[in-house]
Amino acid sequence: MNNKKNTNKFKNIKNSEKVKKYKNINEIGDIKKKKNNKDINEFESIKEFYKKYVVIGFFVVGILGTLFHFVYDWSGQMWFVGLFVPVNESTWEHMKLLFVPMLIYIMLGNLYIKRQEFMQSKKYKEKNRSNNIKINRDIYGYNLEIVNDRQDKNNELHQIGYTGLFGNIFGTWSIPFLFYGYKGILGFEIAWVDISTFFVAVLIAFAVQYHVLIYSYKKQTQNCGKTVLIVNLAQLFVFVLLTYHPLNLGIFISPV
Repeated sequence: MNNKKNTNKFKNIKNSEKVKKYKNINEIGDIKKKKNNKDINEFESIKEFYKKYVVIGFFVVGILGTLFHFVYDWSGQMWFVGLFVPVNESTWEHMKLLFVPMLIYIMLGNLYIKRQEFMQSKKYKEKNRSNNIKINRDIYGYNLEIVNDRQDKNNELHQIGYTGLFGNIFGTWSIPFLFYGYKGILGFEIAWVDISTFFVAVLIAFAVQYHVLIYSYKKQTQNCGKTVLIVNLAQLFVFVLLTYHPLNLGIFISPV
């Protein structure tokens, strides 16, 4: 009898442990589901923000680039202004029409996001005086959460900055490829196609940025960011250097 009782007790204990185990598994499953749903919602919200960012950017860079075509003459042909805007009608100088406005847009975008982060951080610091609290940003439309000791090196500000610089290089160099590509095929130039190549290049720049933004979401990209920044700074330096000292190559020759 005692043996039977002990056996039943053992079975009951075992069963209760199994139940607990299954409960824990179910709880973990529920937590994972909630986390996955939250991540999906967050990703969708961020995608929406990225879409708005690149669409607005296309128009901003397109308009600025168009205006930059005339800035050198408007400034009375000031040499300093000419370092950043076209000084003649060469293909090389026209590459500035995309490169410089895109840099401006990237800086403005970063300032906007930083300001949003600062305002949200300030708002929540007033409510939470703990020194150990950081803020999960709400600039993309999802709800703010207070997170302890959050270490998010791969933040959205960095992503937008480096992907913008990445797109900038692609877009800038797509101008000569598009121009010489169509000219090589047709054998002559068409004014409206020349103008169109600029807007197509802007579209390429932001399409590349959007693609890389989505691909690099929540990935460690600090090294990429540094590399792309160096490439952009080098490109800017070369623009400045060769504005008034162009090389004897076709890309630097102005048709007018």
